[in-house]
Amino acid sequence: MTYTTKAFQEFLSSKTLLSQLPGDVLAEVATKFKPWRYRMGQAILMRGKMPEQIFVLYEGKARSLGFDPRTEIPTTLELLQPGAILGWMDWVRGVPCETAIASSETICLALELAEFEKLLEEYPQLQASFRDRSTPIEVFDLLGRQLEEQARGEGELRKITAELLADIQVHHLYSGRDFDTGLAAEKDRKSTRLNSSHTVISYAVFCLKKK
Repeated sequence: MTYTTKAFQEFLSSKTLLSQLPGDVLAEVATKFKPWRYRMGQAILMRGKMPEQIFVLYEGKARSLGFDPRTEIPTTLELLQPGAILGWMDWVRGVPCETAIASSETICLALELAEFEKLLEEYPQLQASFRDRSTPIEVFDLLGRQLEEQARGEGELRKITAELLADIQVHHLYSGRDFDTGLAAEKDRKSTRLNSSHTVISYAVFCLKKK
């Protein structure tokens, strides 16, 4: 593939959520992406380490890995294809949960986090596209933490994640607000709650309730 600003712009406009940006804005943003090369097996993102950039998979493939806290054994959750955006979930949650490993020689386009945040602030529709969706790694991580806290050893976490993902809805809690009643609560931090027809997950309190 071609590594020019024009090629980046065409790719971003056809393959990614950034296609929602006005053409002139996307053209300017494309100049700020830098191509980073990864060897097969090299880590693009590692859980526990907050990224300073977001990455758009431009060429090659990568595996998204989850770690069941009960076993610490890595599990492949997704095979990421060109157009996938990595690192945004860590930013949305404020929790570095993503691990992505290059499955082949891979090129990612890196954008500084400050530039990404600026775009989300200026374009609410784009912000909603990221904030109001979930990913397999988020659901896997939340469920794994809850099962570990409850000392529940049963349940194949990858399978449960796949079953729940289609029904997940994202709801945002802000400081001092209670999810169920909307009244002031004794919390002073941001949170997100994931709600499906089967399970409610909150990583403010990490509660798992069977409906």
